[in-house]
Amino acid sequence: LPETSGVAETLNLGTTGDSVTIPTGATLKTNKLFDAGGNNVITSDGSGSLTVNTGMTGDVVPLLTVTASNSANITFSDTYITSTYDIYCFKWVNVRPVTDNTSLQFQMSTDGTNYNLSLTAGVHASWIDDSGGNLSLGYSQGSRQGSGTSFQNLCYNLGNDTEAHCSGELWLLRGPTVGLQHHFWSTAAWRTEDNYAFNGGVHGAQDPPVAINHLRFQQSSGNISIGTFKLYGWK
Repeated sequence: LPETSGVAETLNLGTTGDSVTIPTGATLKTNKLFDAGGNNVITSDGSGSLTVNTGMTGDVVPLLTVTASNSANITFSDTYITSTYDIYCFKWVNVRPVTDNTSLQFQMSTDGTNYNLSLTAGVHASWIDDSGGNLSLGYSQGSRQGSGTSFQNLCYNLGNDTEAHCSGELWLLRGPTVGLQHHFWSTAAWRTEDNYAFNGGVHGAQDPPVAINHLRFQQSSGNISIGTFKLYGWK
């Protein structure tokens, strides 16, 4: 029956060896679930958003989700990129540019102001057109860098129509020196402005490596129309 005294009380259901059964049709509602030691296991805000005890999440930790809406760039700052994690993974989902035939790019920074680190990177891709013809595998000479300081292309020649999109992930790995996250690689799938389906990747490193604490995504021209960007950390 409902407890109406207004005084917080502890209700014990059964004891050691007992089974507690909730009958069919009955509902058990709670915003917090604790273990026998009183440690929080799961907390809900009452609207379905859950906070889970870190002991249940494993090594991967969700750090931040950002939604683009005609955004000049999407930047992950030193609030999230620290020496705490050995590996960072950035994911982007259904990204579309405002400007047709542009490329989704990234660069890193040590101060949040200058995004011009020296990068060495190679880019490869396979592609096919809408008719199923022109299947090819190649190396993007125009998107590679050799100790260059430009923003690095991830998905190139993106279209801006309703069918266009780019989804993928970028991994940033710490080198042998603590704090120097400098090896990176990405995989992505996207649709170009001339209706080709692409699947490709980027691999490379900083040259020389430095301790970065900011990473920025942007289009080669114009804004990011839509898309979701997520950051995860691994210890």
